[in-house]
Amino acid sequence: MSEDFGLVIICLIINWIFLYLLYSKSKSKIILIINVLIQLIYSSYFISKLSYGDPSSALAYLFYFLFLVIFQTIINAIQLVISLKKSKPKIKV
Repeated sequence: MSEDFGLVIICLIINWIFLYLLYSKSKSKIILIINVLIQLIYSSYFISKLSYGDPSSALAYLFYFLFLVIFQTIINAIQLVISLKKSKPKIKV
């Protein structure tokens, strides 16, 4: 089970990197607050189910947790690309 938690930690770190890049690019605290709150809510639910729940359903909770982390990472990456496209540097000639 420790390898599974290692995979979850790697996905969370990638998500946090995208979130940090998005926050540093947009300087909007509301983006950071909303993403952190969403992640805290579903992370606390799934970690409690993985730790104290029924062992027979732990694999399903792990997959749901990984799906949500990867989904949130994709959403943050899309937001980062959109914010990078909006802020094109203006070249003065």
